[in-house]
Amino acid sequence: MPNPGTPITAARSGRVKRVVDGRGSNREAARRAGLWVDVEVGKQMDRYLHLGEAKVVPGQKIKRGDLIGVVAEAKTSGTGKGPHLHFEVRAGDYTSERQDYGAPINPKFEVV
Repeated sequence: MPNPGTPITAARSGRVKRVVDGRGSNREAARRAGLWVDVEVGKQMDRYLHLGEAKVVPGQKIKRGDLIGVVAEAKTSGTGKGPHLHFEVRAGDYTSERQDYGAPINPKFEVV
């Protein structure tokens, strides 16, 4: 488990689609996700959830290895599970029709 404040770097190059702070949201799902960053990589979306601080802004182009943010302290991670990063790769962006980001993709094997 990473320590609070551990830097989180981009797994792949792309463009920051959104930075959302759900920690004070009325929606339970947003509160659980905490502070998150979505990065468009082609048609896919890399998602970094439970951040303590974001170091990027929407529209910013990033390269693999660029700083995305830092790991949150346990009390602000959104889950109560202690400091950690939830990272996922999804087939696309969130749509209200689907109400999700599309199918999860195993980042170990997927190359864009």
